[in-house]
Amino acid sequence: MAVEGIPDPGTVEERLASVLASRPLVKVVEGFAVGCGCRGVVARVEGVTVFDVELAGEGLARVLSGLFDVPGDPVAVPGRGESVSGLGVVNVCRAHRGFYVRVPP
Repeated sequence: MAVEGIPDPGTVEERLASVLASRPLVKVVEGFAVGCGCRGVVARVEGVTVFDVELAGEGLARVLSGLFDVPGDPVAVPGRGESVSGLGVVNVCRAHRGFYVRVPP
């Protein structure tokens, strides 16, 4: 079941697969708003690396902005090592800018 404004994981998986080198596993798609001012939508993913994000560049940024119709920048959430644990569109507060990596245009 989709929540209004947040696409289901299957849709996100298909759209990401169209621009990434391999098909990611999308575990959950979540919207959030935090007291510090951070807010956005992030898909928690497996099977995506920093290299995949850099390689996909502008195409990935365009897909993320199209999937998640919220104000903010297309971002990757760093995981362990070279892995990425999330992809989304986030409006980031000053205190948490280092937590997200902007997807290169």
